[in-house]
Amino acid sequence: MTTRNIQCPNCGSMLHAWQRGERSQKCQFCGLDVLVERTTERPAALPAEPRVIVRNIGAGGGSKAGTIIATVVATVVIGVGLLAYLVLRNIKQSHVASDGSQGSLDKVGADGRSYAKGAGVLGRFGGPAALDIDELARHALSTARKVYPDAQLYRISAQMVRPSGLVDLTLEDRGPWFDLRSPAQSHPATPEVLGHEDVVKCWYQLTASIDSVSSWPRDSTRHDCMVPVVTPPTCTLAEIWQRALADGAPGNAVATLYYSSIHHQAYFFREPMAGIDPDVPSPGLWEFSIDAEPRFAKSYPDDCAAK
Repeated sequence: MTTRNIQCPNCGSMLHAWQRGERSQKCQFCGLDVLVERTTERPAALPAEPRVIVRNIGAGGGSKAGTIIATVVATVVIGVGLLAYLVLRNIKQSHVASDGSQGSLDKVGADGRSYAKGAGVLGRFGGPAALDIDELARHALSTARKVYPDAQLYRISAQMVRPSGLVDLTLEDRGPWFDLRSPAQSHPATPEVLGHEDVVKCWYQLTASIDSVSSWPRDSTRHDCMVPVVTPPTCTLAEIWQRALADGAPGNAVATLYYSSIHHQAYFFREPMAGIDPDVPSPGLWEFSIDAEPRFAKSYPDDCAAK
């Protein structure tokens, strides 16, 4: 009596079946009962090939149950994966603006952060080649006041400023930033511990690059929360550039401009500021410089409203 190797139709493992007669074989790997019959369809000269019949008998029922369980698990996994994909796609689509930008310039999250990114994100402010700092400063103030309603400007920094007063980020992506402070958040109720600098959230910062605008609350120290706030500028960057040109600044240049309170230097060097309330906006001062040789640097008061 001889045997012939056949494969289990369930898991593919090799089984040894009797060539003669009929015999049920149990797969030692998956437990399936396999019924092997001899067929006589071939010529007598040729060895008969076993025909495999699957029966659900005995312990083989457990295999069927396992197959059903595996099918159910696979279906659940596929369903969960599909649901996750649809949810993530909807979330992504909800953060993509009509111009292809991600995020939103006008939405602030529960953590006080705002973020927008994309090729057209600066279009509202003139675009990366002609960025209007005045418009961006107004946006920075309105965004900060969604988090700190009493926020006040205390510093503007702008680089790559052409004589037109517009920032050209296509020359170099050194975008402007705007710092603001909340007087209400600047005075913690807990007593100060000398020798230890508390972390106080009184600042708010907005920055821009060639394809993004970001803003968030910043950690500060008690001393930093005393930086004097400043009135919104009355002079445009173009007007400050005109003053610099009149004073001999080269016209084929880009400049860096800082705007802050006239008391900012005293605060920075920790000098006494007698009679000055840093929480009350004070007049501003522009610091103009060109990073080239011969170097040009000069300060100008923000007094355009008085003219």
